Amino acid sequence: MIEVGGLHLVPPKPVEPKELDDFLSGGKDGFILFSMGDQPSNMLKASRKGFALPPLEFADLTEEMLLGAINEALNNPSYREKAQELSKIFLDQQTKPLDRAIYWVEYVLRHKGAVHLRSAARDLSYIQYFSLDTLAVLLLIVVASTTINVLIIKAIYRKCFGSKAAKKVDAGKKKQ
Repeated sequence: MIEVGGLHLVPPKPVEPKELDDFLSGGKDGFILFSMGDQPSNMLKASRKGFALPPLEFADLTEEMLLGAINEALNNPSYREKAQELSKIFLDQQTKPLDRAIYWVEYVLRHKGAVHLRSAARDLSYIQYFSLDTLAVLLLIVVASTTINVLIIKAIYRKCFGSKAAKKVDAGKKKQ
């Protein structure tokens, strides 16, 4: 597996017109990016890590709630500091993701498919891959132990209660 996280991170190009570039570059508090898509789990993770507010429920959202959340994000420096810290950690890499991806593509080409890097699981049979033999043994153990336990319980029951029932039957036969 080749990790290519950050592959999209390339040095920024200047934005035209210059006024827009100045506005974006001079943003003191950052910018809000609205994403089309439902990502509550990502927002919860970001909130737990401290670089985002907890997600707001759209159905319960009011103007006051949204304004309060925006003000909290803008006025609480902890969100910006945490985001900058995580960004610094993510960007602290020996090589750039794009360079790493290029290296591995060229490596695979140089070694004619790099068969030696393929997963050994490709050579396993269906039974081995899904551990069906192990599951069968475990199922056999469960069935055998359940059967043995049922037989033991039946034998104990017969020993405790079966002999009284047998004596009653025998006593009834003797009276006739």
